Amino acid sequence: DDLYIVDSLEIPTADPQYLLDLARYRHWGRSVLLVDVNETPENIGTAAAGLKTINLIPALGLNVHSMLKHETLVLTLDTVAFLEQK
Repeated sequence: DDLYIVDSLEIPTADPQYLLDLARYRHWGRSVLLVDVNETPENIGTAAAGLKTINLIPALGLNVHSMLKHETLVLTLDTVAFLEQK
């Protein structure tokens, strides 16, 4: 299982297919958990809402069960800083 750190979760479109293609291009695997400490960008929230393989949660909601349920964990830099303070 993989861990990726990204600058932000901003994507140029709310099209779910774009998000699926991005995950495939980056080799994120079959199930992805995206975590952001800031307010969720609108495009990625809309794109992920209809997908069963990509989930989006706030950093405060991150738990072991959610992490183990997904093949890949994608955190923003701000989320990493937030978790380091915990």
